[in-house]
Amino acid sequence: MAGPPPTSACFPRASGRCCRRTRSTSPLHRRTPPQPSPPGRPNSKSCSTRGKQPERRRTRYSPSTKVRHYAAALSTTTSALGDKLTERAAAATERAAAAESRFGEHAAALADVDGFDASADLTAPQSLHHLVAAAGQATKEAEDQRGKQRDAQDLIKPAADLGFAITAGEARYEALEVLRGR
Repeated sequence: MAGPPPTSACFPRASGRCCRRTRSTSPLHRRTPPQPSPPGRPNSKSCSTRGKQPERRRTRYSPSTKVRHYAAALSTTTSALGDKLTERAAAATERAAAAESRFGEHAAALADVDGFDASADLTAPQSLHHLVAAAGQATKEAEDQRGKQRDAQDLIKPAADLGFAITAGEARYEALEVLRGR
């Protein structure tokens, strides 16, 4: 078999031939098996003509065909995006309705606040002025009550000590009366 001299890195392809350049099936061209290469990178030792990639058949499209393909892909993407937006809008509407109902429940609980109308639109700032004033007043009253509670708790220990002293004094007085009465 005549042909070019064997290269050191040729390996037969599936067709049984070594490579396109040599078109040889000689056992001399089957010296080394292909080495595994990293994904996405061609095997550099599979053929001596590796610098040249096999040519792919390119289909030439006319500009109008390209536009049709682009329009079809754009239409598919647009419909998928529209579906997702519809799903998200429905979920947001449900969350808004749930929040509004919870807001209405809280408003019904505040019916005792002076000047507050629970049936009014609670998203309007004017309807919330009475709530803000009532919340400020409640905060002030709560702070006053906490101060009075601290003062009362500060008096508990001295009162207990005084009660213990009174009890001890009464016991001594009774003991003194017992001794005098003898």
